[in-house]
This record gives sequence, structure tokens and C-alpha cells, in this order.
Amino acid sequence: MSKNNTKSEKHTTKSNSKFVSIDDVLESAEKFGDNGILKLNLSKYRDLKQRNKNSKFDCTYIPVLFKFANGKESPLKLQFSQIITASGAKLPSSSDGDSVKNLLIAFRILSREEIEGGDYVPKIMENQSEQEAENTRVDNNISLYLKETTKFVSVLEIIEKSYQKISEDLKAETNLGFNLRKDKKIKSNDDINVYSIKQTTREDPDTKEEIELPTPFYRIKLMLAKDGRVGIDFKNSKTDSWEFRPNVYDARKMTSKNNYEPVVAKVLENKKARPLTAKNAHEFITYKSMIGGVINFPEVVVSKFGISLKNLFDDLFVRRHKSNSKEPSLTKEQIRSMHGGNESEDDSDVEIDEDSDLEDHVSEEEEDTNMDDEELNSESE
Repeated sequence: MSKNNTKSEKHTTKSNSKFVSIDDVLESAEKFGDNGILKLNLSKYRDLKQRNKNSKFDCTYIPVLFKFANGKESPLKLQFSQIITASGAKLPSSSDGDSVKNLLIAFRILSREEIEGGDYVPKIMENQSEQEAENTRVDNNISLYLKETTKFVSVLEIIEKSYQKISEDLKAETNLGFNLRKDKKIKSNDDINVYSIKQTTREDPDTKEEIELPTPFYRIKLMLAKDGRVGIDFKNSKTDSWEFRPNVYDARKMTSKNNYEPVVAKVLENKKARPLTAKNAHEFITYKSMIGGVINFPEVVVSKFGISLKNLFDDLFVRRHKSNSKEPSLTKEQIRSMHGGNESEDDSDVEIDEDSDLEDHVSEEEEDTNMDDEELNSESE
């Protein structure tokens, strides 16, 4: 999945010196504890009001540093690959639709049976020996995806714990060079809200009460340009002008034919290849897609709303999950519990024409699959 070594099937979580790897985080957590891998670089903070007293926004940005186990420190740019998503690209729940700055992609620990199926099934081979080899290949791949996704989620949990710790330490500081309480209504630092990348509960739509999730979700931001395209607006220091960089790539098109060079992701709309936007990104970044890339955690942001950890995908390589899989609202364990231990009786009053229903499903899936590589390539040309 990485740009540097997509061709090799051998997987490694060791990153180059520009990035922090999954194993780097786990190694540091072993030395410093799960809540001790980060520190704030308070000497390098940027305060908007101090730079311009007439600034409309009262925000302070404090760089975050990652502590390697060997004592070195660097910005936290987390490199990862072969991770299975727990959601497609979605709008934030609080979004009003007009001023959206980012999409969200969710991750959580998945079970093996959740990963199985869809695109992750063996191909039908011509003879038994080839079929056994194919079955083994897919089985080994699923084991790898399960392992890497579990490690990745555990690393997000470590980052979350360390961020919470440095935020609490920040609230306890008495000699800061800037104002921590941006909201004048707040009288004590203890009352400053600390946001989280982790979600452990959801609201029951009927009772409006918070219900504990079976497994926590961790959400990472996929940035949008001002015009709604998926990517990053940045200021070119040489020209002093704002430019746009797309940052989502189609891993299925990065093959030996193009020397594994990055191919910007697009979707088909009215038989034409279109760039990813806030409205169509969910068609490409789907539930159970396999991804890799770099997540940047550059700084902690202090505003009138509280303290938050800035996070965004710098680069995202996506092997789109094409099969018609829907993100489950209940886990299989929760569905099993609804049977009360007895699945032998089918007491449904509704008769279903299963053959007809299956035909509809297959035709939808074939249509989705056919809208694929060759058509998209021809339209791009």
C-alpha cells in the first residue's frame, strides 16, 4: 500500500525516518506507558491574538512531539498499511452541509467474521490443488488484515491516552505564555473541555440516553478544500498563492504497468471520471476498504470550545471494497442475543421470494463491479 514498496507482498510496519511507524508507537508505549508517548512543544506555540490583536479567532496552536523509545523526538506522522476501515467516508454528524471542512473515517477492532466475505473471498480455480492454494492465500491475507487492523486501533488508543494526559498536564500549568481559558464563562481550567478522537457511546434515538458501544470507534479527518474537493489547500511559499493537492489515491490502479506510481482516486458520475468530493467520496472510500498512508497529528488546538488534537490524513491509499457490503448497525453478537439461544424456529410472518431477492442483489453487485477499472481509465484518458 505504501508508495515506496507497493510491489512487495512482504509486510512491514517499520517506517522510514520521516514517519512514525505502528511498531515505533508500540515500542515507545512499552517504555513510557500508554499515556506517555507524547509531549507538547510549549516553546513553539502560536497564538492568533498575540500575532494580531484584531484577529476574529482566539486560538492557540501547540506542536505535538512523539517520543521514540531511543530518546529522539519528532512530529507525529503515523505511517500505516493494510488496515480495514470500519466505515466509509462520512460527513460529521454535526455538519450543516454548507460549511463542511472535513469527512470522517472510522476504525475499530473487527472480528475475523466481519472481515470475511465481500471482496475477501477465494476465487474459483480450475482444479483442487489450485483451489487449496487460493483458499490458503485468502485465509492468510485475512489473518494479516485482522492483525494489522487490531494493532492500528491499539495505537490509536495509545495516542488518545497520551493526548488526554498532555491535555490534563496543560490545564495544570500555571506559567503559560498565553490564555488557556478562551471562553470567558469558564472560571477554572478544570472546566475546560478536552475533546476525543474516540467514541465509546451512542445516543438511543428513542430514549435519548447514551448507550455503551460494544467496541469503541476512532475517527480520523479527511480534509476538504474550500470548493468541496477531497484534498488539502496549502499556501505555496515560492509563489505566495494558495494551491490544492489531492491526497487520496486508488491502490487498485497502482500496478507494475505504471511502476506503482500514485493514481489520484476518482469516481464515475454519468459515465465520466470525477474527482472525489464531500458528496461522492463515500462511493470510493467504503466500509471494509483496505487502506494505507500517513495520518498527521501536528498540534493541540486551544479554542473557546476547549482542547482538541488536530488530526488529518496527509496521504491515503485506498483499495476500495467493491462488494455490496453494508456497515452493520448491530454486531453479530447482538443479533445472536436477540434469538434468545434458539435459532431453530423461523416464526416470521413474512414470506420472502428468496430467489427473486437474490437476483436483485446480484444484479446490483454486478453493476457496481462493472463500473470499474477499465471504464475509469478510459474516461480519465
